[in-house]
Amino acid sequence: MEHYIRAVTKNYANFTGRVSREEFWTFMFFNFLVAIMVFLVGFIVSETWVNELTRPFVFQLVLIYILATLVPMIAISARRIQDTGYSGTFILVNIIPYVGAIIFLIWCCIDGTSGPNMYGPDPKGRQGIFPGPQE
Repeated sequence: MEHYIRAVTKNYANFTGRVSREEFWTFMFFNFLVAIMVFLVGFIVSETWVNELTRPFVFQLVLIYILATLVPMIAISARRIQDTGYSGTFILVNIIPYVGAIIFLIWCCIDGTSGPNMYGPDPKGRQGIFPGPQE
């Protein structure tokens, strides 16, 4: 898991290349866990010191976390879509209500193209269905 976190932080704003399903979902799961922890810490702090100044603390804390992880989430999503052979700009399908999120989820769940494609080498190291003669 540490390998995936390092890979994502190293490619913080890298929109080129490909990323495997395992790396994508590991990052999303870790990001989800951290977001929940940030929310819980903010909630506990705001409930401990109840007054008008600390109420928006939870919202501000979560908003800061979302803004800090927005670029890496978009970058890893674009690289995941590129692994399936589509352009990274297809993450904009999420703009379509309901249907867009389902299409995006399907693209993130399917296996990437075997072997290199126009976006880079296979992150799993596969050579493709028909690798050709070995030299």
